[in-house]
Amino acid sequence: MKRLLSLVIVGLVSVVVLSSAFAGDITANGIFQKDLYTFLSNVKTVADKARLQSINRVLGNAMVASKTTSLGIATFSWLYNGVAYSKDSNASFSLTASAQATSTYNIYLFSIDIAGTASATKGIASSTLAGVTWPSAPAGNVPFSYLIIKAGNVNNFTLGASVFGTASETTFFSVGVIASAGFLNNVNETTTSDLSLTRL
Repeated sequence: MKRLLSLVIVGLVSVVVLSSAFAGDITANGIFQKDLYTFLSNVKTVADKARLQSINRVLGNAMVASKTTSLGIATFSWLYNGVAYSKDSNASFSLTASAQATSTYNIYLFSIDIAGTASATKGIASSTLAGVTWPSAPAGNVPFSYLIIKAGNVNNFTLGASVFGTASETTFFSVGVIASAGFLNNVNETTTSDLSLTRL
């Protein structure tokens, strides 16, 4: 009986010691359970972003170019929720936005919906390009190009009314992957901070 009691006591002491050893940390040099949960949750978020980027994206190059006050595009295709759509080339189509003040930079994001209707979304202008706030495409739209405008010192710039390149600087870019609003509102690459790895 004494021996059995001694074994029980030894067993209980061992459990207490082991519990203390593993409380908080999974291993001596490991990660706290709370941090692990946060990490795994953020991994899922990043994976969801990557999945949505893969099923909502432009295929090919829209080749936007200026045509006085309108725009021209080449034939291009895009995916929305994994379904492929396409738009034929258009030598001249118009998109509009409110006036941009003189001596400012701004970014105009061009996107398209599954019906083939294109739209322009203007960012928030700034006196420097670095200070411009990026626009987000409307929900249900996939971006296909963006435009950077530096308005002149005398006249403002109005998309759809002002002539491109007249008293303004114009730069066009095609979009490979920028997910639309409701999916991902930035194009920054994933960093350790996104995964809550800053403590590791």
